[in-house]
Amino acid sequence: MGNLGIITGQGNIVDLALNLLERQREEFYIIDLTGGEVLKRFPHCPGKAFGAGQVGSIIKTLKRAHVDRVLFLGKIDKRVLYKHPRVDLRAAKVLLTLRDFSDDSLLNAVIQELKKEKIRLVGQKEVLGDMIPPSGLLAGVEPNRKTMEDVAFGFSMALEIGRLGIGQTVVVKDRSVVAVESLEGTDETIKRGGALAGPGTVVVKVKRPSQSPLLDVPTVGLRTLEVMEGVKARALAVEAHETLVLNLQDIDKRSKKSGISLLAVDEAFLASWLASL
Repeated sequence: MGNLGIITGQGNIVDLALNLLERQREEFYIIDLTGGEVLKRFPHCPGKAFGAGQVGSIIKTLKRAHVDRVLFLGKIDKRVLYKHPRVDLRAAKVLLTLRDFSDDSLLNAVIQELKKEKIRLVGQKEVLGDMIPPSGLLAGVEPNRKTMEDVAFGFSMALEIGRLGIGQTVVVKDRSVVAVESLEGTDETIKRGGALAGPGTVVVKVKRPSQSPLLDVPTVGLRTLEVMEGVKARALAVEAHETLVLNLQDIDKRSKKSGISLLAVDEAFLASWLASL
């Protein structure tokens, strides 16, 4: 078996996962897509920094490092396609084959390019499965009926947005959608929803139905909670069995002080709750 390659973006999940792999004595090679920030934090690890558009160079480097498995970690901001559109020849060829630049289209194209080189993708669930919760109240305060009504409404809306390939997150208040995630990411969506609707918003985050389970697993953590505190949101609901929840113990302590509820929900859980009314 060859080495494990780690393609890293932004976010706390990167450091958590790399520290976990080191404790497990896993040998890995880092492809750093953050401008070298990850390699600065892990200077003892082999790796190299690249731009997101250097697909050909990245694959050549992985092959030279005898990588036969790749794990993607962190947020790779799609806005680089618009701000810094420089790509190498292999990336340009891939982009020309796509019917659109949706997250699913781009990620599936990456999977196919790696498969051509006999490089297998490792799912984040394989490495971080203990951080993916079942349904129930995970942290913070017990939600009231009004909050749960917004959670149920927001969950159905988030699934519809996901089916359209737009984003993973919606912000709702009084059973009305006030913000929908697109390119800007979850944190900015929460801020926009709070600015529009004021205190008491509910944030719901789900997996897009069509997205690969190998890439872009929905993730929340302390940073998400900090942003919610800033807009005085009252609850965060994530999709059970599908979402990585980082630093849950720290979130529990902080969310209790903030009066925020953190729940993992799915259709069965919400149907059971509605039936109990």
